[in-house]
Amino acid sequence: MIFSSKFPLDSDRWIQLQYDSYDEAVGKIVNFAQTEYLRAELVLGLKTDLGKQLPVYRFDHRTVQNVHDLMAAQFRYLYINTPTLFEGAHDQDADILAKWFNFISKELCDIAVDHPSLYRLLCTAVVYKNPDERGIEAELELHEMMGQRYSHFA
Repeated sequence: MIFSSKFPLDSDRWIQLQYDSYDEAVGKIVNFAQTEYLRAELVLGLKTDLGKQLPVYRFDHRTVQNVHDLMAAQFRYLYINTPTLFEGAHDQDADILAKWFNFISKELCDIAVDHPSLYRLLCTAVVYKNPDERGIEAELELHEMMGQRYSHFA
């Protein structure tokens, strides 16, 4: 995670919490994507080359760092600018992290509604990391997709 403010009034405390939980959060993003991708294969009754390589337990975090960082900024933005969205303005760190991890799953589902290729792209980026062209292309598509969704942080 790149430790940086993304909007006025961004909170260094929340950034630090997310920075400290980066590995767990990125793991949740990748695990969620893998689960949804494999579920789609089951529904369709097929097995792809990508699916045969899932699940992946060790991966280069940089392949999904941009996805994480923009989702993290969105969570902070909502938390700071819409205090009633989350109960308890003075939540303990553990409560904030629990809400952050729940937000990850919900946000991935919301993104996938508009971008059904999200899970495939995340899995492709992880399985076929740079310098593999498939992974590079997936990362570029993810970067564009997330840039459009979170253009207010660009």
